[in-house]
Amino acid sequence: MKDFPRLSIFSAIVVTAALILIATPCQAGPRNYKGEYNYKSEVPTEPVSGCWSEKVLNGGFYLGGGVSYDVYKFRQNTSAVSDEGVSASINPPINAKGWNGELFAGFGAYLQSLYLGAEIMANDSNVDANYSFTAADDEGTTSYNVNTKARYSYGVGLIPGVRVNDAALLYGRVGYIRTSLRTTESATAPTGSENITKTKWGNGFNYGLGIETAVARNVSIRAEYTYTSYNTMTSSVATKFTPSNNEFVFGLIYHVA
Repeated sequence: MKDFPRLSIFSAIVVTAALILIATPCQAGPRNYKGEYNYKSEVPTEPVSGCWSEKVLNGGFYLGGGVSYDVYKFRQNTSAVSDEGVSASINPPINAKGWNGELFAGFGAYLQSLYLGAEIMANDSNVDANYSFTAADDEGTTSYNVNTKARYSYGVGLIPGVRVNDAALLYGRVGYIRTSLRTTESATAPTGSENITKTKWGNGFNYGLGIETAVARNVSIRAEYTYTSYNTMTSSVATKFTPSNNEFVFGLIYHVA
């Protein structure tokens, strides 16, 4: 659990709880022609206006877009051996935060209170992180710098869920994602310097929870948290990265009628 930013998770829980409360259907019945609540149906009635229960989540195809805030952690392990046979290694924690723009499309179906959907997505990221250090000895000064970027991703997911009420869905996510990661390493030592840039695709599995709420006819919003664990990647001969990502997504969805 130490990888999870506690404050951000607490914020996500608060937002999710607020969305559930907002989506709760109105308790009062329809009004009569005098504007009074009509509990016994003695007189003709009219629908309650402005009530969230009029907005219903339905199955079918949907399109959406959103923004997400990413909190990446790159576990780095770099090792080197000097000409004299002396070995050294570093494994600094490299954290990177940034915003994504995201597009997605999917299909979902309700079976009474249960829900199952499938979704594809793609996003573009500006996550960027740097790490550097300098060491000095009798032979001179050695410096090292690494820049890591998460560029863009695409993936698929399964979305099982439970209908909270007509206007709200509580769901989980299990998916597979590929992310383009670029690393640039530069090292300067008394014996020379080196600069290496590599771009690799990281493969990861993610899982999480979310809430979706209807806000208008065929329109809904969602708030979601997911955690992604990626495979280990080699950026140079002596450096390995194992990324992970905590992502908070806020989306707007149009349900195709």
